[in-house]
This record gives sequence, C-alpha cells and structure tokens, in this order.
Amino acid sequence: EMQSAQQSLPQWFYVQFLMVTSFFTLILLPTTNAAAISEFPASLENVLELFDQSLRATMSEMRYNYKKFPHAVQTKGGKCSWELVADDHWVTGYLPGLLWQMYNVTKDDFWKKHAESWSWSLRTNTKHHDLGMQIFYSAGLAYDLTNDPKWLDIMVTTSEHLSSRFRQVPKAISVWGKNLVIIDTMINIQLWTHAHYCASRDKPELKEKTQKYHDQAIMHADTTLRELVKVDGSTYHVFYYDRKTGKGSKHDTSPQGLGLVKNARSVWSRGQAWGIYGFTSMFAY
Repeated sequence: EMQSAQQSLPQWFYVQFLMVTSFFTLILLPTTNAAAISEFPASLENVLELFDQSLRATMSEMRYNYKKFPHAVQTKGGKCSWELVADDHWVTGYLPGLLWQMYNVTKDDFWKKHAESWSWSLRTNTKHHDLGMQIFYSAGLAYDLTNDPKWLDIMVTTSEHLSSRFRQVPKAISVWGKNLVIIDTMINIQLWTHAHYCASRDKPELKEKTQKYHDQAIMHADTTLRELVKVDGSTYHVFYYDRKTGKGSKHDTSPQGLGLVKNARSVWSRGQAWGIYGFTSMFAY
C-alpha cells in the first residue's frame, strides 16, 4: 500500500493544492475583487477560476520579476499591494509551488513557464534552515511534473546544505545558530525524504548518499515528537536542548502567538499546522 501511495504522488500534490487553495485564495484576494469574499465560490471549478485570476494579478503586479517573491499584503491609501522579498526569504517557495500546482491541475504551459522561472531563481539558495520550504515546492514539484534531472540535482545539492544544519545531539536540525529546535522545521524535512525517494527510483547511484537525508528526517521527526508535541497533541514552538544530552532544557511557545506573553499553555496555530503537515508527510514517505 505504501509503494502504491508513493507511485501516485501527483495525487498527493493535488490534495496539497486543495488544502492550500482555501488559505492562499484568501491571501491573494486583495489583488482581485474584494467583493468575492462575500461570494466565496462553492465549486472546485469556481475556486480554480478565482485562484487563476488571483495568481495572474499577483504576477502582473510584480511585473513578472523572477527575482522577487510576494510575502504579505500591505495597505496604503486604501489600496492593497504586495510586500516583495528577495529570493533568500523563507516564503519564497510558495509562489512557484502554487504555480506548479496550477500547471498540475490545468496542464497549461503558461503556468509551467512561470513556475520554472521562479523556481530557477531559488536554485542557488544554501544558507537558510528553511531550505526545505524553498526548494521542495519549487525544484521538488518541478521534478515530479517535468522529470527534468536538473531539478533532482538541485534537490540533492540543497539537501546536503540543509544536512549541514543537522546536529547529532539532539538528532535534529538546529536553527538561528543556537541550541534550539523549532516546530517549523517539520515542513522542511520533506525535502530530504522526497530527494531520497526520487533518487532511489531514478538515479540509483545517489541512493546511498540520499539515504543519509532520509535517516536524518526520521531522527528529526522523532526528536520533534519527543520534545515539541505535548501530551494533549498541541505543540510548543521551540525547545532549547542540552548540548551534552540532547534533552530539552526549556520549552516555550515564544516568540510566536500567545507565546509572546510567555503563556506556555498556548498553541501557535501556524506552528501546529507545520507539525500536522510535517508528520503527515513523513507518514506518506
């Protein structure tokens, strides 16, 4: 059953598309007709039509600048516009990912062209603990939908850079240059598992190399489960670990959500989503 599930990964990507559509359509709406909020479409066809309009409006506003990426909507003088960021920002994988999903659903080369261009801009990213977010949704989806080996090479190369952030103590990816692990990283390790899956299937000479990434992904997920998932199923945002034992020495919800007021009983909703998504992805692989 697992082998069958892996062989139908495009189905999984399609499910991802449906999951993110509801969220990102609301984000992208300010670039289209705000009245659509009160008339949110009920059918998938209408959702895709609205999504099509929103993405086209976003790219047009950006003047198809493949070196810039949308981060958040800002309002000035009663008008909404995108705050744009450079290619090293943690959100940069999402725009090409959405474009690849549109191509996956429509098979329209318009989406493929722009998905490739924005994905290619991220190929040299190496210095961020969110490389998985940046590269899985760009090069990862690109490889699955085009089978072009250059995208697999980018996945493997980037996986090695991400691997440099893995610490044997506490068997997890460390962030911000500290003895610190965050729930966010659960969404990054799918780059490792997917790179290994694709390499094992299509480029066996890389199987041994990428096995390391797969193993590290499992270890990171195990550490996260032990230290960041609470008994009630909610999650901490961060934990500080003892450099000798790897055990958590401090757990906190800060610096996100209600953690800002140091309420360790609170849950940061986006971090909770990272965990749900990340553990589900690990199960899929």
